[in-house]
Amino acid sequence: MVNPAAPLAEFIAGTSRGHAGWFRAAQKAGDCWWLIDATGQPFYLRGVNGLAPLPDGGYVPVLQQLRGWSCNAIGLAAEESLERASWPFVAAVEFTNVVPVIHTEGVRLPDVFDVDWPTFAAAEANRVVPRCAASRDLVCWVADPGLAWGAAVGGSRPSLLQLCLSLEPSFAAYHAAWEFVLALHEGELAQVARAWGEAPWSNREVVREMTRDGRVIRTRGYARDQTRWMEEFARRYLTVVGEVVHAADPNHLVFVGVDSLAAARLVERAFPHVDGVWLAGGEIEGKVGCPVIAGDFTWSTEAFLRAPQRGTQRRLTSIERMLRRGRAAGEKLARHPSVVGYMWRAWRDGEGDRPPFGQGLRHEDGTEALEHTELLAELNRRAHLLHQSPSG
Repeated sequence: MVNPAAPLAEFIAGTSRGHAGWFRAAQKAGDCWWLIDATGQPFYLRGVNGLAPLPDGGYVPVLQQLRGWSCNAIGLAAEESLERASWPFVAAVEFTNVVPVIHTEGVRLPDVFDVDWPTFAAAEANRVVPRCAASRDLVCWVADPGLAWGAAVGGSRPSLLQLCLSLEPSFAAYHAAWEFVLALHEGELAQVARAWGEAPWSNREVVREMTRDGRVIRTRGYARDQTRWMEEFARRYLTVVGEVVHAADPNHLVFVGVDSLAAARLVERAFPHVDGVWLAGGEIEGKVGCPVIAGDFTWSTEAFLRAPQRGTQRRLTSIERMLRRGRAAGEKLARHPSVVGYMWRAWRDGEGDRPPFGQGLRHEDGTEALEHTELLAELNRRAHLLHQSPSG
């Protein structure tokens, strides 16, 4: 047996996150991140979210099915009893439950400027985390897997700073955002408007009206302030989350929900408070300087159905296009140097799903979604080897 206390030679000294004898993460040459299991072996995570018992057999056949698909982990939103199944698993801490949430136009974040944010976050961590803190099967905690950090500047939707300036005054983030931008511009509303290339503003309500009317601020001056605001918002969120989870459980990794590469890089800079990224969506462009788990991988989306046809002699059907691009996306994900694993989005089709284009690996009638599971099992079998030859 490998001595868990002995660092493996192929990992770069000084890159390890977490503790020997528990799940941790480290880099190999070429900036390739890996999870390392409790025995010290490299581990590429392959799981499914939302596991539920089968009507005729409970959880034993569920785990047997996962093995048949070459999965090696239990994803989020599974019943707590599965955490005692001697399988690697991930668990969530939802801090959006404890303070007001900013939830609008591509943003879903706790109001981290609320005076009670640190206290309530600590109480939530102490309520949730101890139940799994002693488990060596726990891969990591996932803080708020459903976070959305807002649009990038230059798109069709307003970014986080504009949205915070447009909140109702009952939000602490509204007042903090205005204090923030005024401090950058001599305390004058006119100076803010001038720096952002806007006509003079008569009052703060002008920004809320712009947002309500669908007008997006995209200027270079605004972009500079938006970047600073995102950094300040992320600092307040990530510092508190990392501190309260690690205080309740000092041995396990902490990953944080993001929905974009820009947000992932905010998490990257927050080490050692937090350790990695739980990425919404199945694709990531560009390297990230921390381990990444693709938290809801799937190819059953419009983007895959509308994939362009290249190198074919005949017109492909919709399901052929979906699976062809799904295979390419899965291989690309496994080769990504920052991605240490993925979770298939859903165990069972949801309301409104229409096979063969549903989200789940089992249909509502209980039958296996072979259109997904055959390809997923093939990708799972190859994922570890693909990750040993990461893309540049």
